[in-house]
Order: sequence, then structure tokens, then C-alpha cells
Amino acid sequence: MSFFHDHLLSAIVLLPLVGAMLLLAFPRGQKSGVRGFTIAICLVDFALALWLWGRFDPSMATMQVTERVDWIPSFGITYSMGVDGLTILLIVLTTFLTPIVVVSTYSGVKERAREYMVCLLFLQSGMLGAFVATDLFLFYVFWEVMLVPMYFLIGIWGGRERVYAAIKFFIFTMSGSLLMLVAILYMVWAVKGQGDITFNYADVVERLGNTDLGNAEVYLFLAFALAFAIKVPMFPFHTWLPDAHVEAPTGGSVILAGVLLKLGTFGFLRYAMWLFPETAAAFLPAIGLLAVIGIIYGALVAMVQVDFKRLVAYSSVSHLGFVMLGLAAMTVTGVSGGVLQMVNHGISTGALFLLVGVIYERRHTRLLDDFGGLAKVMPKYAMVWAIMMLSSVGLPGLNGFVGEFLILVGTFQSEGILVATTTGQLAWMGIVAANVVAIAAIIFLILALGRQPREQVGTPTKAVAGIGIAILAGALVLPPMGSFAGGLLIRPLVGVTSSSISGDGFREIFALLAVLAGTGVIFAAVYLLLATQKVFFGPIRHKENEHLNDLSLREGMMLLPLIIVAVVMGVYPKPFLEAVNPTVENYAQQFRSRAGLSALAAKETPSLTALAKPARPDELVEPSSALPMQLMDRPGMPGMLPARRLPSGPIVVPPRGEIEKARTNPKMQKLDAKGVRWLKNRPAVRGGER
Repeated sequence: MSFFHDHLLSAIVLLPLVGAMLLLAFPRGQKSGVRGFTIAICLVDFALALWLWGRFDPSMATMQVTERVDWIPSFGITYSMGVDGLTILLIVLTTFLTPIVVVSTYSGVKERAREYMVCLLFLQSGMLGAFVATDLFLFYVFWEVMLVPMYFLIGIWGGRERVYAAIKFFIFTMSGSLLMLVAILYMVWAVKGQGDITFNYADVVERLGNTDLGNAEVYLFLAFALAFAIKVPMFPFHTWLPDAHVEAPTGGSVILAGVLLKLGTFGFLRYAMWLFPETAAAFLPAIGLLAVIGIIYGALVAMVQVDFKRLVAYSSVSHLGFVMLGLAAMTVTGVSGGVLQMVNHGISTGALFLLVGVIYERRHTRLLDDFGGLAKVMPKYAMVWAIMMLSSVGLPGLNGFVGEFLILVGTFQSEGILVATTTGQLAWMGIVAANVVAIAAIIFLILALGRQPREQVGTPTKAVAGIGIAILAGALVLPPMGSFAGGLLIRPLVGVTSSSISGDGFREIFALLAVLAGTGVIFAAVYLLLATQKVFFGPIRHKENEHLNDLSLREGMMLLPLIIVAVVMGVYPKPFLEAVNPTVENYAQQFRSRAGLSALAAKETPSLTALAKPARPDELVEPSSALPMQLMDRPGMPGMLPARRLPSGPIVVPPRGEIEKARTNPKMQKLDAKGVRWLKNRPAVRGGER
């Protein structure tokens, strides 16, 4: 027991790998024994992950349950692991989904069951290792380990075009991975002059703070960002995902959407943004814009799909755009919502892929037009679909609502870098963008109506619907013309941005992105409700659907945990947010400080200046129990470095102008190189009102 206590992360990561090795000793045709053994391994791993969550202290913003052993000392490579608020929920999610996937294979995988389980367990070890690795070389090893088993899962057990989809998946992800490897080697070599060569993440971050990389920093950031953008995937690097989802077996699609894609969003947060904060800050508006494009594009393309599984695949592109938007906002609310939405997406979209797999096993078709009226013959299946569909839409009371709401609020509150444009120009940019979205929506909706059978929707009905949609869109987004003040959505936008704002700069570009992203929620309801209507309601149009079996006991037990988690996270998200918030608060505060962005509001997190000076009786305010632990020794990665708790008692709040004064001070500009030690030694500054 002491071994598991001291090496709990190693046990969680390596147990599936050991199980895969043991599976090779099983006879090839012993399918029941192989599945039973795999489920046992996965359940033990899930129990260890729950134990890890129990040991995790949510009040700490530091890396916990750490392990470190020299691996290749001559190159500074270590076997080092740790877990913090950014990864604890993702570890639990990974170990939670895998046994459910194994249960789904009882009817979905008929051949080579042993080899399938070996690939699945190898994949689980790779994903878990990538989440907990705190050495750049070790992270890259786990990152590459994931590609091989997923390649085989798609290429061997996939659909008719499985080889094409597997090769496309491998080429896309490997291209980005090689660029990231080059960036890692260049970065480690560039900072080796400050001591022995090392791949340790915290050491590299500290050395980067003392090194001027010049223009190379931009290229290094882009190399990391491209690798993670392909993995997410972000628009326009998403083209491999629909093919991979459609051709992958059901279990492969669940793991791909539920966990594998989250390594892209996690990589942005942990590596690309934190290693190069100044460059990342300059690209945050662009990342946010690409995220919004992905949200709207994915939703509109999903709206016209005729394949059930491809529709869910494009919904992943849209929903992961919300995650990237929350991360690009770099506020506590936005990033916390983004991390929580990673888990929400894994639950809801994973369930949708399982449900598509259930109906495919019965009908061997995924075309929406081949169904209709299934609620009459499969009421249990229809009920489960409705719950998880509404979860994906973001219905209040289910898990999807919490994450998307936090993301939109955090994005609306965000203040990015100074945008060199006038407020009037920005208003018209918003008008043009809104009209482009409206025109695209009209086109896609007309195409969607055009795919209906002729006997259901005639040409006059289509024409009336198209005209009605055009009138509605115009009433919402038409620009101001003469005495006309503009559409209902444009009118308040023009009114706000045309008001007097000091200077020609405009920081609230993220507010516009939040408004545009909100349309993705509406489009999600459109394409999912349209699909629900086609599949479950109306007359039974095909005789093959009249005698379909409803959910079996095994399938019901497979889906029940996902329903329970979706409801619990929607009704009571507090324990999940408590595990995330301290790390996110610390991360967002330090990132914005190092990147030169405006500081977070005092209500969200205390300023470093307030922690540096002694308190006076006339400057005291009530302490907050939600304040995180602060890293005071050096500016490494949140959770990687020694930390001390905030002193008990009142916290000093600085005056309004103190943050800007400190940020423009040359000494403060070197904060990322010297840490907060300068703040501890600087002269005390008189406080002011909040």
C-alpha cells in the first residue's frame, strides 16, 4: 500500500500498459475472458483515479502527488509526474470512459477482440501519461505513444474507408508533432547556457524568463500551437476529424472525442501559452476568432449532414471551439469554464457516439433518412438520446450549460491586448461579420430543407421558409441605413461602440467574440433538434424499423453512468469547479502579469503588490476564503514550484492606479525573470479604495 501511496501516478499510468502486456498471454479466441480482464483493469485504474482525487487538495494551486526519477541524466531527461487542477478532472474522465468503452465492444467488436483491448489499454496509458508528465521529453514520448494505437483502432476495426481515415489522422497529427519536437529541442538548447541541459518543465520555464529569444519565440509558439490546433482540432485544421470519427469503431470515436481531443486544448493551456506568454498574448484575439469561426462553421456544417455520426463529429468541432474561446479569454471564469467544458464534452458527446453505435448495430446504416418514428419502437433509447442531446445543446440543469455559460461570461469580461482600430471601425467589422453569419445560416438552412423528401416539403413551402428566414435574419442583423437604426442585434452594438471612449484603442474585442459565439448555442439546438425530429418522430417510413429492439440491460448499464454524471455536473458543479479554480486563478494571474496584460479584478484574485507590502490598520479588508496559494519563489509553471499559503488575516487591496504603475515600471517588466522577490523588497505603497 505504501508503494501505491508514493507512486500513485505511476500506478495509474502504467497499470493499463501492464494489463495490455498480460492480455497478450490470453488465447486469441477467448473473447469473454479478454473483455472481463480488460474491464477489471480499467475499473481498478478508475478506483485509483478516484483515490487520487480524494488525496488532491483543491485549496492548493501547486503540483501535487509528484514523482521524479532521473531517466537519462546525461541529457537532463527525468521521469517526472505531477497533477494539479488543470489535469485532475481529465485523469478521472479518462479512467471513467474506458470501462464504458469496453462494455460497448460486446456487440460492436466481433473479431480480434484481444488485439482491440491491447490497443485500447496502450492508448489509455499514453493519454494519462501526457496529462501528468512534467518533463518535456517524457511528455513528447507519451504524446507519440497515443498515435499508434488510435491508428490501428481506426485502420483495423473501422468502416469502409478506414485505411484512408487512419492515414489522414496519422499524417495530420504526426506533422504537428514533429514541429513540436523541433521546437522543444531548440528551446532546450537555447537555454542550456544557464546550467546543465535539462528537459524539466519548471526549469525550462524559469530559464526562458531570463532569455531573450527574439523573433524565434514567435516561431516556437507557432510550432507548439500548430501541433495542438491540429489535435483539438481548430478551424481550419479540422478536416481529419469527421473522417476519423465516421470510420472509427464506436469505442474509438468515444475515446477520440472524450479524451484524445482534450490533449490539444490542454496542450495550449499548459505548454504553448505558458512557455511563451508575451507571444501567446499577442495571438489571443486570433485564437479567439478562429475558435468562434469553428463554433459557427462546425454548427452550420452539422446542420446539413445526412449521416448521423458525421453530424455528431462536426458538433465536436463546434463545442471544442467554445473550449478554445474560454482559454483565449484568459480570465478565471473563462478558463475554468473551458476546463470544465472539456469534461462536459467528453460526457455528452461520448454518450451521443455510443447511442449512434447502438442504432448502427441494429440497422447497419447511419443515414438520417433511413430512420423516423423510432420513439414508437424504442422509447428507452429515445429518452436517453433526448437527455444527452439536451446536455450537448446546453440545457440548464445538465452539464453542458455550466461550461458554456462560464465560457461566454468569462469571454465577455476579458480584456486582451490593445487593438489598433477605432470603435467605429470595430462596430462595422461586427456588422459585416454578423451579416456573413446570417447569409451562411440562410444558405445552410435552405440546403437542409432541400434534403427533405419531396412528399414532406414542397417547393412553395421551401420558398416561403427561405423568405421568412431572410426577413428574420434582416430584422436581426441589417446595418444602419438612413433613419433605420439597424437590426435588433446590431442596434445595441452600434450604440455601445459609438460612445466616447478615451483613445483610439478598443480592448473589448472579446465581448464581440462572445456575442458571435452565442449564436453557436442556437445553431446547436437547431441541428440536434432537426436530427431528433427526423430520427425519432413522425411516421415509421421503413419496415426495417418496425421491430427494432430497445436498449438491452447491458446497453442501459453502459449509458446510465453518463446520464448520472451529466445531471450531477449540471445541478451541483461546485466540487468540480473547486478542483479547478485555485490553479486557474493562479495561472491566469501570473500569465497576465508576465504577458503584460491588464491585471485581473481584485474580486477575482489578489494582486502581487498587495501581498508584498505590510498591512496597515486603515487599509484592511475582510479576507476571502477562496484565495489560492501563491507561488512566491520563482515564476515557473503553476503547480510545479514550492508554494506557501497566504498569511491569515486581512488582505490589502491596492489603489486603482497601482497596477498600471507597477506594470509600466522597468523592474516590473522583468518580473518573469526575477519572480516576485522584487515585490517583497520594494518600498511600501499607500493603499487606496477598491
